[in-house]
Amino acid sequence: MPLGVYFFVVLAWLACCSASAKDTVNRYTVSTAKPFEDVVDDLKFAISDHNFRITGSNRIGAGIAERDGIAFPRASVFEFCNLRYARQLLEYSPSYLLHMPC
Repeated sequence: MPLGVYFFVVLAWLACCSASAKDTVNRYTVSTAKPFEDVVDDLKFAISDHNFRITGSNRIGAGIAERDGIAFPRASVFEFCNLRYARQLLEYSPSYLLHMPC
């Protein structure tokens, strides 16, 4: 990708269950006794501390729980990028916006 710009999507699936044997997704997993909201706050701080900005977030688990009226594991998706590099990319060609994983 021109200008070495990378856009990231982080899927934060924080539940009290382990991955199944069929799960082949590469991931780095850490367990904690912290409440979900504290982990989300820590994630937001780490993103900003590394010169990135959250451009969107989706509370997927809460949406499913609310819609279906069931207890569902809390899960959120955070979209973030380095806005300096994103600006350079979009100034080069606004059509690159179509390639963002949002």
